[in-house]
Amino acid sequence: MAQLALSGLLDRLYDMSPTAADWRPFLSAVGDAFRSHAVAFHSHDVLHQQGVIDKSVGVDTDLAVRFKNLAHEHPWYIHGGEQLFREGLADDKGLLPPRALYSSRFYSEVLKPLGIEHGMALLLRHDGLSQMTVLSINRQSKEGYFKPAERQQAQSLLPHLRTAYLLQQRLGWMETLARTFRASLDRLEDGVIILDRRGVIRFANTSAERLEARAIYQRSLDGRLSLPTRAQSNQLHAYVRTASIACPQPFSMRVHDPVGRWQASLKACPIDQVADAQWGEPDAGIMLFISETQTCVLSNHRAHWQELWGFTSAEACLAQRLAAGNSLQEAAEDSSVSLNTVRTHLRALFAKTNTRRQSDLVRVLILSRG
Repeated sequence: MAQLALSGLLDRLYDMSPTAADWRPFLSAVGDAFRSHAVAFHSHDVLHQQGVIDKSVGVDTDLAVRFKNLAHEHPWYIHGGEQLFREGLADDKGLLPPRALYSSRFYSEVLKPLGIEHGMALLLRHDGLSQMTVLSINRQSKEGYFKPAERQQAQSLLPHLRTAYLLQQRLGWMETLARTFRASLDRLEDGVIILDRRGVIRFANTSAERLEARAIYQRSLDGRLSLPTRAQSNQLHAYVRTASIACPQPFSMRVHDPVGRWQASLKACPIDQVADAQWGEPDAGIMLFISETQTCVLSNHRAHWQELWGFTSAEACLAQRLAAGNSLQEAAEDSSVSLNTVRTHLRALFAKTNTRRQSDLVRVLILSRG
């Protein structure tokens, strides 16, 4: 193989995206360069007596299944595994007599149907002799054994191929880990948002998206999270800036709407030290947990309570605030009425729900939500 062909393979190798690599063009180019009609990444697991063809050209699905069941009987692996482990590269020349190859089940069920008579393997990763991942380059009888010059070119390609393959595997694993992690967050009832170190939203779970739709928070034009008032946004952004240069303690705040009504509770935690290695989130800096106040959550129950017990609109509003954990004084201030008026409404609630204490009233309200 000419030096120009090796240069072309390296160009194809490094032009691939490391996170979503399509190896087929590269494998086809390897086949052209080495006069090979079947090129594949595959692994051997001796302990479990199986193998897997990961990516390939020139290998159909049925033969890939046969390979999985017969990989531990691969004669080239059995006779050349130690050389492959020791040198990082091995071919079939001199491994075993042709008669021994042709009498093996692996040859008759895998190699022969593919028209493979000769092969060369490049070791990509291993866990000792018991587990290896290789790139195999296979060709027909008419192409003959691999020549010393071809082995030398493959040896030159090997370190680049190994680096690219392991990087793609690592990034692919991280991507899978991130998807799994985010799917887990989607099952949470509270809103969860991942911010990068600049405060830009990188992920919001389903609950958080619902909160955004209700204007609990918004995305600015630059992608950063903003809260209903500038003062609240500045407070959060200041924490994000601090977290980018230090590791502060978790931060909590109440989120109020522009007229001052408490809408949600927010907690921010720095996560950059664990997000990359454990969750596959290399850009993550802060995780936010947002939970709506019960005042918002219970707002849809007022009509039900009015129908059930005949509450007036003012009484239903007080019932909602009490069920959310507000005191009578807070309910009076939020409703802009006197404390005596609130107490009058409370006595009406006691009478209509057949309760005598505020704690009993709250329990009845919560258990009777529609």
